[in-house]
Amino acid sequence: MRFTGYSDEIEFFMQQLYVSLSERERRRYAAVEAVKLGYGGILYLANLFGCSEKTIRRGLDELYDPPRLPLGRARKKGADANVVSTPWQDWRRTFGASCAITPQATRCVRKSSGQTSR
Repeated sequence: MRFTGYSDEIEFFMQQLYVSLSERERRRYAAVEAVKLGYGGILYLANLFGCSEKTIRRGLDELYDPPRLPLGRARKKGADANVVSTPWQDWRRTFGASCAITPQATRCVRKSSGQTSR
């Protein structure tokens, strides 16, 4: 049996909730709804939320086999996870000294080569 859809009011509330979630939470929320709806649910929700069916299928994969992450983390650690400095500190270390000795730009005054009309 194919799912026919929710009422307009419920769809509105579902869309409001969906846009307020993070990327990972959106996938998982859509996947839970798809499981509840059954056959045709993925296509219905992809149209409702404006996402791809692939996104919802990925959410289903995450529900059935959740990623192994430490508590409180939304993403895996990257290569620079142990770096203490911020991008601003790196920029200042690289370019800050050269900017400090660069003279201030002077305003370019263009000389008129002819008469000006008033």
